Amino acid sequence: MTIGSELSGTVRRVHVDVNDRVNKGQVLVELDTAKLTAQVQRSRASLAAAHARLAQTAATVKEAQSNLARLQEVARLSGGKVPSAAELDNGAAALARAKADETSAKANVDDAKAALSNDETNLSK
Repeated sequence: MTIGSELSGTVRRVHVDVNDRVNKGQVLVELDTAKLTAQVQRSRASLAAAHARLAQTAATVKEAQSNLARLQEVARLSGGKVPSAAELDNGAAALARAKADETSAKANVDDAKAALSNDETNLSK
């Protein structure tokens, strides 16, 4: 019979001795989980940082929307004399960039969640 482990690592404790009879599902060896625990903590910190970055990008989107709306209102009130077309284009581009950054930040949150879930699964094994 062949035995194996889903994870590699340093052995903390061996529960059986040579020539012991073992049962299916019996724990034979415990691995040291210090590295796995540390990885879970790092993943939690990465997830927190990703959430913070998402909040920043959401604020930037609101700011860019507000700036563009202000420029458009000035253009409406001035009959299109001010601001320049370039300023309006810059405002629209800033909003598009902010929205793209927000989409990227959302993806980073999803990635960090997946990494944390994987690390927690490994730790539970």
